[in-house]
Amino acid sequence: MPDQPTRVLVADDHLIMRTGLCALLKAVPGCEVVAQAADGRQAVDLAALYEPDVVLMDLGMPALDGIAATCQILAAAPLTRIIMLSAHSDALHIRQAFEAGAAAYLLKESAFTEVVEALESVRKGVPFVSWQIPAKVKETLQQTAADAPPLTVRECQVLKMIADGVHSKQMALQLGISDKTIQAHRCNLMAKLNIFSVAELTKYAIRNSLSSLD
Repeated sequence: MPDQPTRVLVADDHLIMRTGLCALLKAVPGCEVVAQAADGRQAVDLAALYEPDVVLMDLGMPALDGIAATCQILAAAPLTRIIMLSAHSDALHIRQAFEAGAAAYLLKESAFTEVVEALESVRKGVPFVSWQIPAKVKETLQQTAADAPPLTVRECQVLKMIADGVHSKQMALQLGISDKTIQAHRCNLMAKLNIFSVAELTKYAIRNSLSSLD
């Protein structure tokens, strides 16, 4: 976890699940639970009030589902990281979550260690997908990359630098933007391309002649 506490909002309509997650998160060094939400509308309101670094978001909630809540939260605070929690392991739900802007997708059957791993990953700007997701589903998601929306000029610049092994701070200096903005671009690239690791981003860049590597 980073030096500054990672401020987390937990949104889940099941009281036992929500309070259980909060209790476990409070025991994680460097993690601070700032609020709990019982539905999607409350999650949006509390995110605006507390400005958390990360939101653990249940996909299926009343008032406003996790997808809609994610879109609204990120519209106001694009650097907030959303970790989607779901009982669904199919490609459609995962794709919808990442297209909405989620930075990670976890199954509710995942071990809590995966939640901690996802927290650490998204705070570094690296999307995360549960290890419980079948490999064939991940392959299906990656195969849809060809149909992804076109990349912006800035996203192409960041992708090329990632593939060339340039560190985030150096990218920020060269492009004249903040390190947090670089992290946001990295998450956007992975969401657009349905890619879940820097290694796969590098392969994509090489295949599409966006890297100086042979």
